[in-house]
Amino acid sequence: VPESAAIQYRYALALYLDGQPEPAERALREACRLEPENDQFLHFLVLFLDKYERYDEALTAVNRLVQLRPGVPAYTRLVQEIRDRQSGSDQK
Repeated sequence: VPESAAIQYRYALALYLDGQPEPAERALREACRLEPENDQFLHFLVLFLDKYERYDEALTAVNRLVQLRPGVPAYTRLVQEIRDRQSGSDQK
């Protein structure tokens, strides 16, 4: 069901858990495209990008997440955590 964001999201999770990050990212981005207001999908994308140290992309995504749900303190903290990791990786 390629037009179902929920199915794409679940597929992305399964691929990720199976150690297939590239197809997992494609499915996850498709879920985000299909439901751009779904903070759960976007949150997973942020965590995915952060895990793979793609901090610029993660910051872009997390800023979008904060715009979607400005009242969620965990999302605001995540912005600072990613910035801190980005700064640390720049110093290496």
